[in-house]
Amino acid sequence: MLDSNGEEDLNGTLSSMVRWVAASAAIAATSAGAAGYTVTPFNGPLANTQLFDINNAGDIVGQSFDATSSQAFLVHNGVVTTISGPQGSLGTTAYGLSENGVIVGSYFNTWVTDPGTGQQFAGPSYGFIYAGGSYTTFLPSGAAASEVRGVSPDGRYVAGLYDDGTGTELGFVFDRLTNAFTTTSPPDSLLGLMQGINANGIAVGNDLYAGIGRAGVTYDIATGARTETFLDGYHATSFRDINASGVIVGFAQSSNTSLVGIVGKPGSFEFISMDPNAFTFIEGVNDAGWFVGDYSIGDASFAFVGQPVPEPAGALLLAAGLAGLALRRRAR
Repeated sequence: MLDSNGEEDLNGTLSSMVRWVAASAAIAATSAGAAGYTVTPFNGPLANTQLFDINNAGDIVGQSFDATSSQAFLVHNGVVTTISGPQGSLGTTAYGLSENGVIVGSYFNTWVTDPGTGQQFAGPSYGFIYAGGSYTTFLPSGAAASEVRGVSPDGRYVAGLYDDGTGTELGFVFDRLTNAFTTTSPPDSLLGLMQGINANGIAVGNDLYAGIGRAGVTYDIATGARTETFLDGYHATSFRDINASGVIVGFAQSSNTSLVGIVGKPGSFEFISMDPNAFTFIEGVNDAGWFVGDYSIGDASFAFVGQPVPEPAGALLLAAGLAGLALRRRAR
């Protein structure tokens, strides 16, 4: 199931790769009575930046990209480190990280040229797991492509999606201890994925169905129990992460011009929009309720870190860590 591919260390860079805006801005919530949140904008080294996960120590992973390149990174103790990917990588995305330093994501190692326009596009993606100082490529048997999207807090389970060889993408969960691979999408799913996994062994993601729409999915790894959520008024519901207390983040789409972030639990979600002209994606959440994501306007992506107000007592340590990052930047 897994093919070892090198022992390439993360390539360190200076904290000048990242620019934090010190002033926080209030997130506008689209539902009446929604709880308050504040965000700190986050800018990476390239034109666009996306953040995908945050752990309980305040470590963050994401990617920065432009028209010709993409670069994954980790923020740890105020220092940004690029994630180079397995040997031969031409571009990387980091989607998840555990509490003990396991990082997961995807990379590509070929360019494909459009014969009509001559424009180059990234070739097939392959999942990776970075643990213990080395990379392992993850590509299920018979799959044409894959992405590893999430990892459990202890690093045992990973989740994501794979192309089954027919062009259909399906969600999966993989147990790194037993090598057990489980497809989580049902046979009639047109597009599935799994991403976040909490300490209780619950994974979240989504599946798309013809004539019905996209459902947010929760999946119990131990029992295989699966629950789907279709939010009223939205044709697409996408779950992306879940914390230990069951708070889920993701996004929901009601039209081609409206996509909002979601935070909460089924039956009590709050709908969050960074800008009335933007699509807001919330991708990761930790046990203190801090979340990360990005919003897009046209082809531009702008990342952010959010926290609930008032902050839980457990978030004070996180705040100190992020403040340290801002101070490092201002000192340069």
